[in-house]
Amino acid sequence: MLKDRLEKLRRERRLNRKEVANALKIDQSTYGKYELGKREPDLKTIEALANFFEVTVDYLLGRTGAKKYTSSDEVDGIDEILETLHKRPEMKTLFSLSQKSTKEDIEKAMRIIEALKD
Repeated sequence: MLKDRLEKLRRERRLNRKEVANALKIDQSTYGKYELGKREPDLKTIEALANFFEVTVDYLLGRTGAKKYTSSDEVDGIDEILETLHKRPEMKTLFSLSQKSTKEDIEKAMRIIEALKD
């Protein structure tokens, strides 16, 4: 799992192995072996990798699908959003429509909704 996550994170950032290795101050072949699953990094290196890619160690090791920890305030906010979506079908529809929209379209819709409130 670690090797897959490392490669995925590196590609998401459009980096090559040499760039990651240089940032971590390790040999390029060493990092390459991590991605190929031919070598396991020590704890210090795993922590450095997590910090570099801005993810949790748990994510790197495949213990969770969440890249970052969320605070309890963020979770509470999500719970409120989910409750609203559940209680108000029109909000659920609006959310569904917005998922397929561009950022510009969403901003335009927000301006329209704000204008309707006045």
